[in-house]
Amino acid sequence: MSFFDDIAPIKQRVFLMIGRGAVLLSDAAKKMQTLQLKVRGDATDDDLEHFEPYGFTSRPKDPDATGQAEAVFVSIGGNNDHQIAIVVGDRRYRLKDLEKGEVALFDDQGAFVKLSSAGIIVEPAAGQNVELGAGATKGVAREGDAVSVTIPAGSFLTAATSGVLNPAPVTVSGTIQAGSLIVKASD
Repeated sequence: MSFFDDIAPIKQRVFLMIGRGAVLLSDAAKKMQTLQLKVRGDATDDDLEHFEPYGFTSRPKDPDATGQAEAVFVSIGGNNDHQIAIVVGDRRYRLKDLEKGEVALFDDQGAFVKLSSAGIIVEPAAGQNVELGAGATKGVAREGDAVSVTIPAGSFLTAATSGVLNPAPVTVSGTIQAGSLIVKASD
C-alpha cells in the first residue's frame, strides 16, 4: 500500500467538505429551517439545517420556470451525513446596481429597504403599503391623505386671537395638500 492509497480517504473527505446545490424545498416551521437540495446530478440531500445570521431570516422560493434559489453547504468533517447550508441566494430577485457601500434587504415582489449614503430608502412593491409596527408612537401622512387635527381646550387657535385661549377643543379636518416622500426620524 502506497502513501497515496493511505491518504485517499482523507482526500475524498476534503473534496466533499464544501458543495453547492439548488434549493428544491424548505421547511420554516422548525426551530432551524431545513432545506432539500439537488446536488451532483439528480441526487438530493434532505433536511440540511440552514444556519442564518442572528436577527435575520428568509425563506427561499420554490423552483419555477425562471430558476431556483441556490445554496452553499458544508459537510462537517467531510461527513456527508452531517451537512449544513451556510448561505442561500437567488439570482432571480437580487437587487442589481447598488453603489459601493450600500446594503439592501429585498424580496421576490420587488420591495426593498436600502441603506445608502442618501439615507434609508423604503420601496414597497406595487400595491403594497409601508406599515409602522404596533409600537410606533407617531403616524405618517402623505400628500392626498385625509387628516383630522384636534386642538385641545386652553390652546391658542391663531396669533390673531391676541392671547385668547379657545374654551373648548376644536377639530379641523381636511386633506394634506403638499408633502414630501422623505420622513425624518425624531424623538
